[in-house]
Amino acid sequence: MLTFDNRWRFDSPGPIEGDVEAGFLDLINRISGQGQRKAILEHFKARFAAAANVQYYPSSNERFAVEDLTTAMGKAATNAPLFIEAFWTACEQLQRGNPEMVMLDAARINRILADAGAGYQLDPPSLIATRVHIPIAVPEQAPSLDAQAQGLIEQALQSSERALSEGTAGKPFRRCCGSWRRSPRRSAAPISTMAASRDGTSTRSLVNCGNAGAGIRIKSFNG
Repeated sequence: MLTFDNRWRFDSPGPIEGDVEAGFLDLINRISGQGQRKAILEHFKARFAAAANVQYYPSSNERFAVEDLTTAMGKAATNAPLFIEAFWTACEQLQRGNPEMVMLDAARINRILADAGAGYQLDPPSLIATRVHIPIAVPEQAPSLDAQAQGLIEQALQSSERALSEGTAGKPFRRCCGSWRRSPRRSAAPISTMAASRDGTSTRSLVNCGNAGAGIRIKSFNG
């Protein structure tokens, strides 16, 4: 067993890097070549299952033992210190029970940890953190579909308003003082009409249609 911050046994400071997981699995395969392969795989699998706090069950054959070991390592990888401790402890126990086996030392493990940037170094019986490890924060809840849709609608409305405000020439409406008004139009040509006056003489009138809202001006003259 390694010594490190006891809080890490209950609250993970973070997962182990994938390169460390792959590196340790490669070392296990090399170690298992020195004896009964399935028995050695089961030995390591039991240690990683304990680190992951899952039930250990022996596999029916060597192929399943490899698969089950990989699964147990993946579950234990969520807590980096416990993952490293499981591997180191399994190596120590295997060495004590099989003195004739060639086992790797802490320097070899530290090389894998350093290459992967794991942030830990072995100094048996201690595991030393080489950087500050902060537990992973739980991400904020993603916005609902309704909120996302409302956001898209707001963006579309803003884009439409910008397009209208920047291109009012030739457009029937324009934005003014927070409200929509009809854009100015050029004055229409005067319209000439004929009307009878009270004394019976004809009167010509010019009806001038100006801008909208400007009213209608009528100029009369005898003719």
